[in-house]
Parts: sequence; C-alpha cells; structure tokens
Amino acid sequence: MIYDQSNAEFTFQYAAWLISTGSLDNGLTYMNKTLTLDEGYFDRVMTVMIASGLDNADLEKAIPDLPGPAIEYASFLSSTGHTEDAVIKYMDTLDLIDTFKHQTVFDQTRHLRKVRSLYLKIYQFFKAHNDLKNAMEVMERAEKTLPMDARIKVALGDLYYQQGILYKAKDKYDHALLLEPGNRRALAMMKKIN
Repeated sequence: MIYDQSNAEFTFQYAAWLISTGSLDNGLTYMNKTLTLDEGYFDRVMTVMIASGLDNADLEKAIPDLPGPAIEYASFLSSTGHTEDAVIKYMDTLDLIDTFKHQTVFDQTRHLRKVRSLYLKIYQFFKAHNDLKNAMEVMERAEKTLPMDARIKVALGDLYYQQGILYKAKDKYDHALLLEPGNRRALAMMKKIN
C-alpha cells in the first residue's frame, strides 16, 4: 500500500485487514477504493464485509458512485429480501449511468455497449418483478441516452406489446429494423403484430 495504491488486490487486502483490526471507517474507505479500481472485486468485498458482521448501512458506504458496483449492490439487496431498497438503488443508478455515458474513453463503441448492458440489467430486474412502470422509465431513459440502439428499441417495443399498445410497439420494432435490418426479435414481433 505504501508503494502502490492503484492495485485493487492491494487495496482489498489492506481494507480486509483494517476491518479485521476494528478500523471500520478506514476499511470501508479502502473497500470503496477497491471497487472504484475494479468492480470485479464486488463478491469478494461483500463476502469480507458480511463475514465481519457489518449491516447494510455499512455495506453501502463501501459502494462507490459508479453504475456497475451500484447495480451489483442493488442485486444483492434484492437477493437478500430487501426488494424496496433494491428498487430505490436501481432507480438511483440511472443517474450514475447518465454520468458514466459521458466519460471520455478510447473505445467509444465498447463503452456504449457497456452503457446499454447497464440499462438492460436494470430493465430485466423490473421486468422480472412485473414492474412495468419502472421498466418503462428505465428504457425511456435508455432510449434518450442511446437513440440509435436497436436492442433498446426492441425492449421498448416488448414493453408496449406487453401492455397492449400495439401501434407504439410496431413503431419501436420498425425503428429497430431501420437501425438493424436483420434483428430477429423485431422481425418476429412485427409478424406477430401483423
């Protein structure tokens, strides 16, 4: 840690040691830093903190304001029976995605795919819980952020179809086919509607 604080493994090991010695605030700060450096450490970070007997308020302190770790934490909340807290966290994450989308990156195409996957993870949570209102809000924001993404258009079309608003569903599928003429889902749903 003295020589390299940019290595997630070092910050993670140091954070775990701090928590084990009772230095909770410093430990949570370094757990946060670990997830900022590499969100792939989420499961390990949560395991150490849960094994240490920390409550949800402490766990949340270790979650950085980044969409990846925030979505993972919302998923954790849902899986542990805190569905209402998970819904709030997922909805709060939408603002983080908006900020994340505007980051300057080397590979813009890859970055936009990551942004789309973040929106789709949140959408899938709400769709699985049959919460169409929040699912619609997520996908409308996704469409505003990524207006030229066929998968977003198809997901919106599916939501409209599920609600029986066929003319809007057809419009979204048409738009998806303009962007990606071979999109199988859009083609199949257009045949179903027609």
